[in-house]
Amino acid sequence: MSLYQQLAENLQYISPGFYKQRYFKNLKNLTKENFSGRNVEPELVWIKEYLQNDAVIFDIGANVGTFLYQFENKLKHQNIYGFEPNKKLNIRLKRLFPSMNISSVALSDENTTAEFKVPIIKGKMVASRGTLNT
Repeated sequence: MSLYQQLAENLQYISPGFYKQRYFKNLKNLTKENFSGRNVEPELVWIKEYLQNDAVIFDIGANVGTFLYQFENKLKHQNIYGFEPNKKLNIRLKRLFPSMNISSVALSDENTTAEFKVPIIKGKMVASRGTLNT
């Protein structure tokens, strides 16, 4: 990890709000007209335009928090539930979104216990690519 990347990651501890603005900068001023050029899911536009502010939302597999970030200024925080079983990402989400309901469990269509796998790509663990699938 470069010095710049280390400083950027440490910013989340010093100023979580500023860190989120920088990390999620491609979501700023997101519209129906420009979302495809920003390489983001179209649902992120729908959240801002159509979701009522009293809705209750479950973000299953919250990952790095992209959807939570979009919900943050739209919904009441007590109505936002994020589920992320990856310990590293879960801790990060709790730090960045402290007033939301963040849980460390995985949700599935089966009632079972499974191993959460995080791949190593080019010698580095890639936390955002974790899966319950084999």
